[in-house]
Amino acid sequence: MLITFLQHTDPLLPHYRPEEFTFPRGALATLNRNLLGDLGSFMGWIGATATHGISETHVAHHVSSKIPHYNAYVFVMVPWNPLTHERTPSWEASAALNKRLAASGLFLEGRPAGWAEVYRVFRECKFVEDEGNIVFYKNAMGLASSRPIIPGDAASDSGIELEK
Repeated sequence: MLITFLQHTDPLLPHYRPEEFTFPRGALATLNRNLLGDLGSFMGWIGATATHGISETHVAHHVSSKIPHYNAYVFVMVPWNPLTHERTPSWEASAALNKRLAASGLFLEGRPAGWAEVYRVFRECKFVEDEGNIVFYKNAMGLASSRPIIPGDAASDSGIELEK
């Protein structure tokens, strides 16, 4: 349940009312996260391997929901990196999708999933406003980390709210 909470809840993720909702927008309103990655690369590898990449390939699963998580990647171990002293898995399908999304300016890699991230997200995501067609979570003080920018008549899903 905590994996699902972290994949779909973050102050940077927009929520769409029916007037603005489309399947692509809904599919991309989620994050990939490295499960247990906050405990180091080895624990991140354990988390990813034990759950068959359920957190690391989540966006790809939303884009093509017929892909079960255990088929969303080809697991290839990247050779030892002497600079970082790490060996990390490569999630091929997710990497290709992330590259395509990044070319459009969309980055859906969340912070590593662990208890500290659960606490941060729980504190920052208290409610969304009743008004507006694209809304973001707000904290207990009523401030959002993001808000939509609407240049002219076209809605955009990015922006920063600096004050209430």
